[in-house]
Amino acid sequence: MMDVIKVMTIKVMIVDDHPFIRLGIRSTIASEPGMQVVFEAPGGLAAIQYARQSALDVILVDLALPDIPGVQVIETILKDKPGVKLLVCSNFSDDQHIIASLQAGAIGYLLKTDPPEKIIQAIRDAFEGKTTLSRLAESSLISHLQHQPARPAPTPELTGREIEILKLMAGGKSNAEIAAQCFISEGTVRTHISHIQAKLNLDSRAKLVIYAVREGLISI
Repeated sequence: MMDVIKVMTIKVMIVDDHPFIRLGIRSTIASEPGMQVVFEAPGGLAAIQYARQSALDVILVDLALPDIPGVQVIETILKDKPGVKLLVCSNFSDDQHIIASLQAGAIGYLLKTDPPEKIIQAIRDAFEGKTTLSRLAESSLISHLQHQPARPAPTPELTGREIEILKLMAGGKSNAEIAAQCFISEGTVRTHISHIQAKLNLDSRAKLVIYAVREGLISI
């Protein structure tokens, strides 16, 4: 008897008040195997309500919503569903919006001008726990960090293994890839990441990426 291979479908919600934008993203996703748009929300409140009662993997959220700010949507959903991955898809490319989104817990930041293949890859990366930045957003973030005053050496004492994992994580590696490279289990990777977050008082993967760049541990 042949084994049945279960195909994983990435469940996606689109949060944007422009029907044309939602249609474009939905059409792009519809052509991709293993990926499905399960809900479209024209505003933040509808998105929060649906997320609370539904199983989702990745949420694409605009920042300029008609009812509540996109950053508030990110924070609220993650309080209820910390395992959901939120990707910003916005017209804003300035560092203030990018940093605010990442600090709220977004795993990545895209621009609506990014090509369809970039958005598709970002959804897959987010599902795997990888941080993705649009090239323009990446440049804006780097420029902001370069103009910040020098900071003293970090006070929390990270172990050599924790620094290694932080560098790999900030470099875009998933937990599975980190485990393979370090010859440890994914459970051990998650434990190390929890210890790093506790020592640095940072509660999201994206915030750890910002920290690693600021401290010179890795260059984006």
